[in-house]
Amino acid sequence: MPINLANVNVSIAQFQNIATGKYNAGEVKLASETTLVKVNDHVSRRGMNTVPLSHEEVLAVKNAFVRALSGGGVGADEIARVRRELGLAPDSAADRSLAQRALKPLTRQQIRDILDRNAGTINAHEGAETIRTSQQIYAGIDERTRR
Repeated sequence: MPINLANVNVSIAQFQNIATGKYNAGEVKLASETTLVKVNDHVSRRGMNTVPLSHEEVLAVKNAFVRALSGGGVGADEIARVRRELGLAPDSAADRSLAQRALKPLTRQQIRDILDRNAGTINAHEGAETIRTSQQIYAGIDERTRR
């Protein structure tokens, strides 16, 4: 059964889970209307990173991430910042990179960076340990190994 992109509703926990890998390589796509899977995440065999993602699915995933952040208590100014980062809103009146950012699939590392930046706010709203930061997850692991 095809995924109805109009009904995509992914939890903040799903985004946390998908961005807690050893390397956080690759992108995310929908397995269902409420579940994400990682794709194009081969670190050493990059030639195998060939899974295409439609523009509609890319936008559905990005919008679901923004909704999850908003539902997690992230404020309007930060939501606007995230929307600009992800290509869902222009950076300026003459934003020449908007289309490029909009078409680019959401990466696991982007999710991790945004969750790290907003962990305190989300944890205050949703409960402690809802979002574990990179510092907590990867304590003792060299950053070069993770990226």
